[in-house]
Formats: sequence, structure tokens, C-alpha cells
Amino acid sequence: MKDNKEIMCDECKRMVISSDIRYSQKGNSVIKMCSDCRDRTVPRKLKQSMQDKAEIKKEIRPEVKIEVKPILKTKSSALGKGEYFCSRCRYKFRYDPSKGNNLKCPYCSSAGYVTSLKDLSSSKLLKEVNDFD
Repeated sequence: MKDNKEIMCDECKRMVISSDIRYSQKGNSVIKMCSDCRDRTVPRKLKQSMQDKAEIKKEIRPEVKIEVKPILKTKSSALGKGEYFCSRCRYKFRYDPSKGNNLKCPYCSSAGYVTSLKDLSSSKLLKEVNDFD
């Protein structure tokens, strides 16, 4: 007489007939596995042989070391960009005059208050602020 009792597989969580269940060890605990789950898992002996093959391949093929060189950032002056300052909104930015665009602040779009940081002095800044009021 066959036993039609169903037991849940610990791997796939499906209910299977008890005759299909086999007990397997996973870590320190014993788990119940159905035939489908047993077919999907790789036996220990096969895993060990696969690891041995991988180690042999590493020994045969020497490791190639690639030397990575850091990319050096170039300064804005080397690229032709100048540093500018808008005295209206106090925004600092870089601008490339070789592009041919009108020099204006990218933040507030004013062209009259933009000065080069090289030409910036405290007296000139105070004069521009007084003109703004």
C-alpha cells in the first residue's frame, strides 16, 4: 500500500508526496528536498572537482596586471576659461571667451555686473554695489 501523505519541500516550499522526499544536510541542519530540487543542486563531489579545475586554469594562465594611470585634471586657465564673478548675485563661474557667447551671469542673466576675478578689487566691488542701489 502506497503512502499518499504530502510533505513540504524545504527548498521550493511545494507540497510533494512523501516518497519523493529525501533528507539532505545544509550547514548544521537537515532539510527535506524533493526530486526536482535535488536535480537542481550540485553534489559536493562535483563542486569540489569544479573548484579543482578552476585552480588548475589559474595556474596555467598567468595573471596579467594592468597599470592604471590617473587622469590629471587641467586647470581652467590651461583650457582658456577665465573665472568670473557676478556682483549682483555673488555667483562665481567659469567662462570660455573663445565660444563667442555674450558674457553674462548664468545664474541671474545680468551682463553688467560680471567682472573677472583677476581684475576684482575691494574698491571696485564697493563701487559696483553702490551703483546697484
